[in-house]
Amino acid sequence: MRKLITLVVATAIIGLILSSCTSPTASPTPAPEPAPAPSPAPTPSPAPTPTTTPDNQLKVGDVAELQELVSMGIIDPELTVNPYEGLAIKPDGTPYRFSWTPYLLAVDFALNAGRYLESLLARSGAEVTLFDPGYDSQKQVGFCEDVVSLGRADALIIAAVNEAAVGPIVDMAMDEGIRVYAYDIEIYSSKRNPVTWVHHDFDGPAGSNVVGQYYAELADAGKEIYLLELWNNHAMETSIERHNGFHAGLGNHPNITVIESSDCMSNDENAANIVMDEFTAHPELNAVYVQAAGSTGAVQGLDQIGRLLPMTDPNHVIVAVNDMDTRIFQGIEDENVDGAASHGPVDMAGVLANLALTDLVLGQSVVPDVTIPMKFISHDNYQSLQLFGVPAAWPFLPTEQWDLWPAQDTTSIDIATPTKAMRLELQGY
Repeated sequence: MRKLITLVVATAIIGLILSSCTSPTASPTPAPEPAPAPSPAPTPSPAPTPTTTPDNQLKVGDVAELQELVSMGIIDPELTVNPYEGLAIKPDGTPYRFSWTPYLLAVDFALNAGRYLESLLARSGAEVTLFDPGYDSQKQVGFCEDVVSLGRADALIIAAVNEAAVGPIVDMAMDEGIRVYAYDIEIYSSKRNPVTWVHHDFDGPAGSNVVGQYYAELADAGKEIYLLELWNNHAMETSIERHNGFHAGLGNHPNITVIESSDCMSNDENAANIVMDEFTAHPELNAVYVQAAGSTGAVQGLDQIGRLLPMTDPNHVIVAVNDMDTRIFQGIEDENVDGAASHGPVDMAGVLANLALTDLVLGQSVVPDVTIPMKFISHDNYQSLQLFGVPAAWPFLPTEQWDLWPAQDTTSIDIATPTKAMRLELQGY
């Protein structure tokens, strides 16, 4: 019997943060247990390590760990590491409080989404509580209920495990004056929608179709493609949208045959096992598309059965996926992975941080729906493509040093970066 692959993502304590970015540590008091599933205690923001790093004038061009990226021209040296210093403070001198629950932290994409957005908000002086529901919708809803019932936060940010399940709690939160923001996944709320939803439009026109178009171009050149589509979750609207967008890009090409998998549920081990099983049962398969998290597992599965081969090899399995993660990035560098759409944790986190701080602290209205166009990242452009001044291939950024990942310049989509100076002007304190 084949041994299952276990992929472990470990996190490290954040270091090298600006001394001025230090945020109060969230209370570790455990939440009451909601029915039917208990809500584990939230994870408080790790305490930053004090340094003698300069204040909010620090530019990317002055950060030693980012100099290689500056020399490559893949990052804007004029970006500021912490433009938010001193922003998220209330008139009484206490910090604004954010509760932030991504879908899970056990995969590379979501881990970096969780920690980077946490870092951006903490740099403003806010108190940030990060909760990992482990892709369990009941646990996520239970945490959100605790936040509302116990008055734990001024704002709640949700990357929903299930779009519909969190809808009622969004209504409750906003009725209680808690601002709610949606990251990546739409939230179906009956009466009170989140303040804003930052996402990629997977079913197009600049969504998962960019991956399908890559395959269609290969098929146009005469390649016969037998493709495994690795589903994330048939019950989630976002998975359906990623499926529809991808197939729109394929365009019913006669040279492309698609086999659809069972759900991997954003789990790398599940994805690896599905890939090994399907490629063994269907040896004609020569391509794989992964809808969401699980791309690392898919690549590991191909590697385990000897099918992860260089792009120059005639038996190469084409790997082009929806999510950019660290393993996909490595494969693009090594030229055994073809590419990925630019669905990553960085651009959405940067945009949402700017919007949430503008709305909550500055009291300025923000747009309710922000769609960030996706691009296809390949070996030809991964060293040059930027999004809001940072690499589209986000694993170029220093590993787990989220506090050095700069705030982004989102003025190209008419979203300004909020600052303490703006708060003084608009709020008078």
